[in-house]
Amino acid sequence: MPRSLVGVASLCILGLLVATFALGAFPELAPGVVPGYAPDSQDYAYGAEAVLHDNYVVDWDGHAHLPRYTPGYSVLLAPAVAIGGAGAAVLVPYVFALVSAGAAGLAWRLAGPLAAPVAAFAVLYAPWAAMLSMQVMSEVPTTGLLLLEAAAPVLGGRARTLGIARALAGFLVWVRPASIVLLLAGLAASPDRASWRRRAAVYLAGAAPFLVALALWQWRTFGTPFTTSYQAAGASPDGSAALGSFFSLGYVMRLPMNTWGSIAPNLPAYLGWLFGTQAWVTFLGMGLVGLFG
Repeated sequence: MPRSLVGVASLCILGLLVATFALGAFPELAPGVVPGYAPDSQDYAYGAEAVLHDNYVVDWDGHAHLPRYTPGYSVLLAPAVAIGGAGAAVLVPYVFALVSAGAAGLAWRLAGPLAAPVAAFAVLYAPWAAMLSMQVMSEVPTTGLLLLEAAAPVLGGRARTLGIARALAGFLVWVRPASIVLLLAGLAASPDRASWRRRAAVYLAGAAPFLVALALWQWRTFGTPFTTSYQAAGASPDGSAALGSFFSLGYVMRLPMNTWGSIAPNLPAYLGWLFGTQAWVTFLGMGLVGLFG
């Protein structure tokens, strides 16, 4: 088949995949109803209302408190909430699912036209995708931002796109503080080893304003730049604000804090999620494909 016909066929399949997902996963909007898991979804959505009022405090559960999350995701939700109230926040993860498909479709530039629908299918039709795109949770937007960060160098000039990538890497830490691990992954991803140190320095310099701003926000809010919202909320196994209660090596072989009903400790549970044996997470073996990638 001529390459042009392959390209047209791939584009049609990509469009069909995106359109089918867009119609099937469109969330139901109900005023004042925030779909998702309490207290996460409510903290996110009503946190967006709080951001709009320049006062990051919520009282949806009957008492005023600071949300347990940094305000980055609530900032992303704020435009939808400003227009349609807290219930409209669910539109943001839905839109980011489509953004993720578009970013994955850039695989066309890297591996040819057939790679685009394959990558989009893997992103949109993994078992978790439709479920979490209809709930006010941060997984899908985090995925979308991460794919945009990875796709930025594919789109154009190095200086401009590297600037976009490093800014996204910094902002991801505002959305989910644990995403700082992804910042480290970005540092290791440069294929040009000869200029790695210079590129790493530029990358960190671009992400640094977000990291410094987060430290200053935590300092102003909690009195120390090293205390996260999650710690301050006491959302740890022992109810304390101790950092060690979140990152203890003891969790390797005993139950993690959040197990979704799993009876497995961290090591086998995370390996199961990585390789797709937890069916609702992703396709079987997808983690292995990612490691090779």
